Amino acid sequence: MRHGREVAAHAWRFAPVPLLASLVLHVAVLLIGVALWRELLRLRSLDRDVAYSVLLRAWAWSSAARYVPGAVWQFLAAGLWARPAGLSLPRVAGSLIVHTALSLFGACVVAVLGAPVAWAPWRWAAAAAAGGVAAGALFWARRCWPRMALLLLGHVGSWVLYGLAFALLVQAALGAPTTRWPALAAAHALSFGAGLLAVLVPGGLGVREAALWALLATWWPPGVSAAFALVARLWSLIAELAVLALAVVVGRTVMRNE
Repeated sequence: MRHGREVAAHAWRFAPVPLLASLVLHVAVLLIGVALWRELLRLRSLDRDVAYSVLLRAWAWSSAARYVPGAVWQFLAAGLWARPAGLSLPRVAGSLIVHTALSLFGACVVAVLGAPVAWAPWRWAAAAAAGGVAAGALFWARRCWPRMALLLLGHVGSWVLYGLAFALLVQAALGAPTTRWPALAAAHALSFGAGLLAVLVPGGLGVREAALWALLATWWPPGVSAAFALVARLWSLIAELAVLALAVVVGRTVMRNE
């Protein structure tokens, strides 16, 4: 009841320009993620160049499959949709696992750089995770480590944009000074990491929101933070559906032109 009163009493905002900007930027980040996945596949010296449109469809449908109980459906969906490019399921699944780890690295770097002093335990955990992923990735690609280093930097850049998109969402609904935006980006990155580590929970549902609620409660009442965590999940779903719709349109266009 108390949390419900907090939500009702809060002076919620609706700023359409920051909201639209956050959604557009979120979709752009997801599309950049597909491009980074493509570069990762190139890094493994494939004998053919994989079309971006194929990977876009594979990523979009595998992302939707994350919400199906069971940890394997995401990889099965990606393998199925990448089959026209001649990619085997083990190669696709392996590349997605590495891609996810690199994304976690980018999130952890943003968390380390933006987290306030009060979040020291979170910051240390993120720093340890980032160091471990970076070391593992560079060892995995030791024969072409400069390209892997560029991929790591690409994921950091992607997460900087992702953090900006999230800060714009906060600005649209709650309002926040720009000096708080790095910490908001860190909160978003840390909640992503928490949801990712809950491998048995479809799409990290509940885990990601709980982590974001705990972090946002630094500035807003618990009820407001919890409500906004749900808004953030809806925001992510809308962006993912937009990418899925784009993938369907691109797929139909490619088939008509073949």
